[in-house]
Amino acid sequence: MRNAMRLLGFVAAAGFVIATAMPASANCIPSKAISTFGSGLATHYWTLPGAVNESTLTGQFWQLGLRSAGNEGLCNVAGVPVACAGAGGPWLYFSGGLLNVNAVLGSAEAAGCPAGTVITTAQVNSADGKETYFLAATVAETFGTATDFYYATDSPLALIPRPRVLSQSRAAGQVTLHINIPSAAAGAIGPSAGSAITGYRLVSGNGTGLADPGREAGAYTTLQTSAGPVADTTQVIDCTGITLPAEKYVGIQLLFADGQVSRVGGTYRVGCDPAIAQPKAPVVPKKGPVRQLGQN
Repeated sequence: MRNAMRLLGFVAAAGFVIATAMPASANCIPSKAISTFGSGLATHYWTLPGAVNESTLTGQFWQLGLRSAGNEGLCNVAGVPVACAGAGGPWLYFSGGLLNVNAVLGSAEAAGCPAGTVITTAQVNSADGKETYFLAATVAETFGTATDFYYATDSPLALIPRPRVLSQSRAAGQVTLHINIPSAAAGAIGPSAGSAITGYRLVSGNGTGLADPGREAGAYTTLQTSAGPVADTTQVIDCTGITLPAEKYVGIQLLFADGQVSRVGGTYRVGCDPAIAQPKAPVVPKKGPVRQLGQN
């Protein structure tokens, strides 16, 4: 009897150790995969319309509508750890200048087990660091294939739009801008593309001369937020104390589904310092009445 009780205690203790040691993603059994390729499937790529700095690549994936149910967790694109691609490599990576996706959701680094529809985002800076390319790609789960979430088309990344300034006026210590916020819909794809981008933030940051604050959102503050593109919105920029070489820049940040956000795209230089020359309208010479031949 004593041996039996000892055995039961050992089994219970072992069960507790196994349960507590299992990764958070252990409920994704059998494992699932998010990929642009797979056994018996064509290989597709996410393409770049311009030159990029590959070292700035970042990405996320999660269950659309409920990020806490399953997401990338510690599955980094670079750094440590970078597992989630089966062979211990990054799950989002460049191959010959093209982007591949291969996320193994049974990896210890993944969190939870996405189901239904997945959204995957990718962001990378342009080679000159002045723009950000992005893709917010949705895909529905399929069953009976090696790739549960299969991105079955070649898809190009798009630029996070740059604000278009329609007009501006000055007053003491401020510049008033009329701004067009263009659509970023070209970077949202898949069956739930309409849910991938939930808003647009107009942001501002302090730069120096021709150098803006960069692409990271932490260098900017929010000016206003809209649910979608805006044909013409008014924004007052506080220029108090801004003199050359200091400068203000205005850009756009995208809001993705479920509370996730993008970097900041290309910016507009405000020109706070009144010493900056403003463009002048061209002078068009006035014309007198047209004389007909034979008239005095």
